[in-house]
Amino acid sequence: MKDQALFQSVFESSVEGILVADSKGTIIKSNPACDRIFGYSKGEMIGLAVDDLVPHNFRKKHKKHRTNFAKKPTHRAMGAGIVLQGQKKDGSKFPAEISLNPTSIDGVPVIISFIFDITKRIQATQASIANTQRMNEAQRLSHIGSWSWNLTTNERNWSDEFYRICGLIPGDPQLRSETAINFIHPDDRERTKKAVATAIKEKLPYSFEKRILRPDNTIRFVHAKGKFEYDQEDRPVLMIGTIQDITDSKETKEKLVHSETRTKAILKALPDILYVFNEEGFFLDAHSKKSFLQPIPQEELIGKNMYDVLPKKLCDKLAKAFSTTKNTQETQIIEYSHATTNVLKYIEARVLVKENGNFLTIVRDITQAKENKLHIKKSEERFRLSMLATHDGFYDFNLKTNKGWYSQRYIDLFNPTDRKNWWKDNIHPADKETVLKTIEHALRSNKNYWTSEYRLKRDATTYAYVEDRGYIVRDKTGEAVRVLGAIADITKQKKEEILKDDVRDILELIIHNSPIDSIGYKIVETVENHIDACITSMLLLNPNTNNLHKLVAPNLPKAFSKNIETVPVGHTSGSCGTAAFIKKEVIVSAIENDPLWHDYKDIALENGLKSCWSFPIISSSEKVLGTFAIYSDKPRKPTTFERGIITDMVQLASVAIEQNNAKTTLLENKKQLKKYAEGLEAKVDERTHELKVTIQQLVESNISLEDQINITKTAENRALESQLMFSTIAENFPKGFVAIVDSDYKIVFLKGEELEGLGFSNLATEIKSIDDAKAVPARVRNKVKKNIEETLLGQHCSFEIHFKNQSYLVNTTPLINQDKNTVQALLVHNNISDQKEIEREIQNALRKEKELNELKSLFITTASHEFRTPLSVILSSASLIKRQKDLGNEEKIEKYLERIKSNVRNLVVILNDFLSLSKLEEGKVTAKLESFSVIPFLKSIIKDIHPNKKRGQKIILIENTSELKVNLDPKLLRHILINLLSNAIKYSSENKEITFTISRQEEEICLDVVDRGIGIIKEEQKNIFQRFFRAGNAINIQGTGLGLNIVKQYTELMGGTISFESEVNKGSSFNVKLPINANTAKNEKNTDY
Repeated sequence: MKDQALFQSVFESSVEGILVADSKGTIIKSNPACDRIFGYSKGEMIGLAVDDLVPHNFRKKHKKHRTNFAKKPTHRAMGAGIVLQGQKKDGSKFPAEISLNPTSIDGVPVIISFIFDITKRIQATQASIANTQRMNEAQRLSHIGSWSWNLTTNERNWSDEFYRICGLIPGDPQLRSETAINFIHPDDRERTKKAVATAIKEKLPYSFEKRILRPDNTIRFVHAKGKFEYDQEDRPVLMIGTIQDITDSKETKEKLVHSETRTKAILKALPDILYVFNEEGFFLDAHSKKSFLQPIPQEELIGKNMYDVLPKKLCDKLAKAFSTTKNTQETQIIEYSHATTNVLKYIEARVLVKENGNFLTIVRDITQAKENKLHIKKSEERFRLSMLATHDGFYDFNLKTNKGWYSQRYIDLFNPTDRKNWWKDNIHPADKETVLKTIEHALRSNKNYWTSEYRLKRDATTYAYVEDRGYIVRDKTGEAVRVLGAIADITKQKKEEILKDDVRDILELIIHNSPIDSIGYKIVETVENHIDACITSMLLLNPNTNNLHKLVAPNLPKAFSKNIETVPVGHTSGSCGTAAFIKKEVIVSAIENDPLWHDYKDIALENGLKSCWSFPIISSSEKVLGTFAIYSDKPRKPTTFERGIITDMVQLASVAIEQNNAKTTLLENKKQLKKYAEGLEAKVDERTHELKVTIQQLVESNISLEDQINITKTAENRALESQLMFSTIAENFPKGFVAIVDSDYKIVFLKGEELEGLGFSNLATEIKSIDDAKAVPARVRNKVKKNIEETLLGQHCSFEIHFKNQSYLVNTTPLINQDKNTVQALLVHNNISDQKEIEREIQNALRKEKELNELKSLFITTASHEFRTPLSVILSSASLIKRQKDLGNEEKIEKYLERIKSNVRNLVVILNDFLSLSKLEEGKVTAKLESFSVIPFLKSIIKDIHPNKKRGQKIILIENTSELKVNLDPKLLRHILINLLSNAIKYSSENKEITFTISRQEEEICLDVVDRGIGIIKEEQKNIFQRFFRAGNAINIQGTGLGLNIVKQYTELMGGTISFESEVNKGSSFNVKLPINANTAKNEKNTDY
């Protein structure tokens, strides 16, 4: 149960669905994330077949795969290039990535599956592809190709339309950074360089026409535009631009020069507006239609000045263009925006100087092109913001050129270079083989996705845990040509998982009473693994000498470790001695300058120790057990994260040391008890031996007396004296008595100090046989007779008898006659009641100590889990509230606040359980009776517990009595009913009814809570009211195991009783009976004694 509680925190916290199935495909366990993915309630999936989670059209294939997998199970990582289909409870299907992990639990083979719903990921990918396709289509329709050039890395990118304008298929390797210049016509290359240089110098966009020379030697005319982005030092770092294929329009213009008629015909067919202006801006010719720019017909334009017809801002730009084109003889391109009704129109005007000095101006509506360009820009911006939002690093690696593009986040994390095999060389050696195999398999197969977790070098000394998710782009033949992907830094999550595993291992060592030095080594190892560049030591306090001694410090320099052995506890004894003295942590960030280290500074600095943080290890009774110290080779203080780890480890160390001390004390008590018992037994043996010698001498004297009775009177007197001496010894035998019995079980002799106290003073005269001693229990008589029988056969016996609240150790010795035949048995009875009482007290003390130790361990396990779960939910909800607050999402904030309230209520219930148990143990809880109406009281309880109900649950109150007043403790009664109703809610699934019935039976009220939940296993029902007990089918449901124990005690405090009936998977019924007037019931109950 404790292992389950520890495992539960990891199992519940996973964001991925976790499903455990046996080799036959039956579901054994599922976590909440898995339940949500498939749309089931908690525990509802248990017992289902895995095949039930697979769509019908795949089940046959899945069964075959599962059968083959069960014969030869192998690990399959998440994704592995496979997109699978899952089926929810409602029949809907969804895409999923699943990793399979065959293992065994308690020797039974099982398969643990990690499941991730990738619906949103696929939708996002499809949306991204659609956006890219739309952008490419827009460029294709407008014959505009886009490109970018990173001047720092010399990396260039070209759109699909750019390739087509150059006469290539998209992605053709002929177009590279070093070959791009070859696609510009030789006669235009110098002019191109000059235009770019001018743009850089004047920090203005450039725009000009040039020719593209295709691989087949055909020429295309393009209109090139571009601009630069600069760094903080005004150096150009990025160049972006477009080229528009204007070959067709160029050829058209050339033909117009040769034929006026053809020109006019073509001009009519063109969507462009053509004006001819003189130098003063008067219209000389026009080929246009009435439009938003030109409010009058073209035939009315001739002779008018452009300022009288066209918008002034456009005219100003045209006038400037006339001047420039006249001076440079180069075509000038201007852009102008004009607002019409609810629409913003964009135009592009090209100004050329004619041979006669006039200016040909071609005006084109570029609104659609602008919108296309804006759409592309928005798409690119959306992609950029998406990268920022995910905190992931993105990459695009070309398998043909062995070069890649990396987002800024990726660069910040891993600083990639152009060096060949950079990525492979930076994978952690322990992970490299697995990662490369995974990727090679994905590249060679027909899959497009792959996922892998591994460690990648962050800098010269550290690695980061990453989750790498890649998408493979293939050419028409199916060969992989590019890999695009995202890489997430999961170092924090991984370290938290490893820390949880380490804490679990430490707790298991503590629970299994492992040696304290083994536990110490594990604690030290955990801290050193999770705090960079630190050395840890654990010292124990000797309370007799008030000195600290090393328990474990495996990596502390030996010279320094030897020097601080037996460091005294005091206010200036370094970090450790001072921490133990003041019972508070001592953080020394710089040993060199701290007065606490005056006596130890030199040896510390010689061994490279620059700072030390020491934490006292305090027991539950506030006594110092030792210290926990962390040393660093740099002057610094612990971070909040590091302090949290240290605090947890110090608490674990306290539990381990206290448990070890308790175990040591227990062993010492056992040794003392054994030593005392052995000493007492030796003392009894010594006294018995002395008595045997005396009695044997007496017997020998008697035998000698019988042989010589007629010889001399002196011998007779001696014999009489001996007999008198034996009688005197026996009669005054301390704390016991002596008996001699013959072979017929007749009592020949009976004397002793304790006979009178037992009421046996006349036993020797009135009773002749053991069987006649009716005052002695038959079991005792039979036991004595059995040992007498063995004694008469020559055996020496030792046994114990108990009667009249006294315990006696009986030692028997065979008595022989002159013929050396055993004729009688001597029984020496020693009263050992005091010794027995001491033994019982010691055994009770040992038993209680053991129970206390077990309860403590159980309490720690239960409390740590039960507090961790709601606190984790509160923490995550608080984080989500902050995030949603920034987004202004009030609805989700309300949802997370409700989660916090619910878990705070759970914490209050847990705390109340622990406090109630403590008060009950101390006898501080008494029933404070009040008179109140019970029906409104019950309704208020139902109202209070309403927020705890699951979806669709109903609590139905059945009143089988009229209004009734009771004299009970309302607080105790509220706790009883809240607990029973909470259990009914907790152990029932959604949409279930809970009935709450009140009735009256004579002078008692009966309260029944009936649910239709999981029920209680029959074999475990006898333990249901024990402290910390959790039923086997409820271990995955939050609870302390204290509730029903407290309910029973509260019920009995008010003179009531509680009973229940339960059946697994059908539900439970709890019945509480309480007196209507607890005062009367209590008085009546007391009169029985």
